[in-house]
Amino acid sequence: YSFQFSYPNDWFTTYNNKEQECTFFAPFSFVVPQDLSKDFTPIRVEVIPLQDWENTLKFYENPNDFYNVLSVKNLDISGHWVKKIELASTGNGDFKFGFAKVAYLIFDSKNPLVVYYQQLESSEDIHPNLKILEELVQSLKYF
Repeated sequence: YSFQFSYPNDWFTTYNNKEQECTFFAPFSFVVPQDLSKDFTPIRVEVIPLQDWENTLKFYENPNDFYNVLSVKNLDISGHWVKKIELASTGNGDFKFGFAKVAYLIFDSKNPLVVYYQQLESSEDIHPNLKILEELVQSLKYF
């Protein structure tokens, strides 16, 4: 996909096929399940087809059945237009009410990305993972 990230050397990433490379990141070892519809790692990268970018923006920027929008910030990271969106789960989907999600929507004319952190457990200390998410996004390089 012509991009790369730096991630902590004590974190793990793995994949089942070339399309999943550079997609899943966690502070624990894991196996990528066949069903990718549920979050199983705290940080995930999704390449968004250019024709789906506007709908992706609308989904993240507007409250929906699954997430309430807490804040939206416009950023410039390495010359790319980025939206940082903080969300909280409504309890209607896979996550209990109030679970944190922070998404960075990174526009690139070839490979726009959504890079997000999803709180997976109620006992999880989200702050170290949010810092790693921010560092990961700041390290993004397209080539």
